[in-house]
Amino acid sequence: MGRCCVNPDDAFERILAALYEAALDDARWPAASALIEEAVGASGNALIVGEGLEDDLRIHFARYLRRSESAEDQAREYFNTYHPHDEGMPRLRRLPHGRLVSVRDVYTEEELKTSPVSVRKITDGILPGPAQII
Repeated sequence: MGRCCVNPDDAFERILAALYEAALDDARWPAASALIEEAVGASGNALIVGEGLEDDLRIHFARYLRRSESAEDQAREYFNTYHPHDEGMPRLRRLPHGRLVSVRDVYTEEELKTSPVSVRKITDGILPGPAQII
């Protein structure tokens, strides 16, 4: 079937609709995940809903899927071990909402080579190619 949509805005709208459906029915998460992965050429994705910044961050919901399958163990490890030290997350939270963004773009070239967080993401297959975040 190829990439979901040629137009990034169209892809975003289709993904957003799938996320709304998944929020109301857990059985729809794999389909929403597959659409995200297809649209952006990723092998996994994460949806995290929270409020606050840095030291005052409260996460209300997190869903992490790889190839449309739950990866809760990896998510738990990330939040417990890596999230407090993830240099890219404050930058990601400051970006405009409602668009597809390359995960690689929130890290410097040096961080991509040396940061335990980005090295782990590369090892887990999250950053090797055009992994994206909405």
